[in-house]
Amino acid sequence: MLSSRRLRAPALLPLTLVATLSACGPSSIPTSRLESAHRAAGTRVGAKGTTIAASGTDWFNDAGSDAGANIDAVYARHPLPAAAPIVVAVIDSGVDIAHEDLKGHIWTNAGEIPGDGIDNDHNGYVDDVHGWNYLVDRNGRDVGGETVELTREFARLYKPYLASRNGTGPALSAADMKKLQALYADFLPKLNAAAPGSDEAKYYYNWQFDDQRADDLADFTPLTGATGAAHRYGNGAVTGPDASHGTHVSGIIAAVRGNGLGIDGIAANVRIMALRAVPNGDEHDKDIANAIRYAADNGARVVNMSFGKSYSRFPDKVLEAMDYAAGKGILFVHAAGNDAKNVDATANFPARKSGTARLAAQWLEVGAATDLGGLKLPADFSNFGAAGVDLFAPGYEIKSTTPGNAYESMSGTSMASPVVAGIAALVLSYAPAMSATEVKTALLATVHDLRAQKVYRPGGQTRVNFSVLSRTGGVVDAAAAVDRVLAARHELGE
Repeated sequence: MLSSRRLRAPALLPLTLVATLSACGPSSIPTSRLESAHRAAGTRVGAKGTTIAASGTDWFNDAGSDAGANIDAVYARHPLPAAAPIVVAVIDSGVDIAHEDLKGHIWTNAGEIPGDGIDNDHNGYVDDVHGWNYLVDRNGRDVGGETVELTREFARLYKPYLASRNGTGPALSAADMKKLQALYADFLPKLNAAAPGSDEAKYYYNWQFDDQRADDLADFTPLTGATGAAHRYGNGAVTGPDASHGTHVSGIIAAVRGNGLGIDGIAANVRIMALRAVPNGDEHDKDIANAIRYAADNGARVVNMSFGKSYSRFPDKVLEAMDYAAGKGILFVHAAGNDAKNVDATANFPARKSGTARLAAQWLEVGAATDLGGLKLPADFSNFGAAGVDLFAPGYEIKSTTPGNAYESMSGTSMASPVVAGIAALVLSYAPAMSATEVKTALLATVHDLRAQKVYRPGGQTRVNFSVLSRTGGVVDAAAAVDRVLAARHELGE
């Protein structure tokens, strides 16, 4: 386990900081909710805000409730044509590429010779056989636990503040002091609430934590080409120390159908490109940006992003990488988050509203639905937004693959996002020439329309129309989407 010292205070931190900061301005700043990446309603809390339940099924395949995604009907109506597999990049905690129910559905880089220590295909990565692992420390070990971005931003200003107090550094500017005050007000309650020995104490809110990364996390030099040689980091070991979350996500998209094992995944003609960039904590913007560029440069058509955070140091760099990938035809599918908050009014990164029009046209933001129906159609934990969320998808007690040939049920928008990503890959399996924008349009135009249905707004029991929780007021419907696409092709004589 990496170094995980926790601040012995609040005695040290508040006594020095409160006195100074309270003299610079107001001290009663409202604190925000717990980071969306680490909170969810339900039983046992897993990675990135998911919850883990003892029961559950792959009910996303069904049409038996308002929230079922109607996958089985696609295969019943339309034989799957022979075509090249659709590559879906899963940027996550890692993937168990040896799982019994993912056999044959893991992407393999045909241009790379495993284990020879050479970049055979000259893409800037050595032995990237099934993807890449960006979470590696200076000693070549996997990074597991990490701080959240709030802690990193706090520490980035608090450390020079301490130096200035000790006479070993210059004073912070007035703007930085104001920012530090706001960060402190958000950070301190979370630190105080962290139970000793918990991940919150060891990693998330430990401002002294050292992840022992050797690379410069503020250096966004692309890793490809001659200029990237000196900046490359990571390795091809894509599973990592805890691939539960990423393996579960991958199974929803790609678990082998009809093999009598575990579950039936959504897309039968798909390959998962494993990109390990999401630790137990908040992801670094650099790792996400590099993973996105890798996906775009190595043949992915869809990128699933079941992660998010409330603070970001380099949001523009992530959006820049996403726009680069959008220029290569990538469709992005992003989990809206598990904090029961309105993303139209609160920060959630990466943020589509700050990106280019091209990127926005190739980005789907997904909320989580349950199979409970009626007022409980939207999951109680799901983020929402009439502008910021596009549609809902099954994300409650979803059974899928976990490492070691195991299966578990998890809940979260992390599960809803790969349902949509899998359906996007399924649509492309029938119509591979479609653009990312066309796939998005097809999915949004064919949702199960539930706009007029009364539901509980997530996080409470306020009754609202489902229409106010997303742009479409609907739940994704795979069969309707494929029917629409094939009907259009028939009209064109294809």
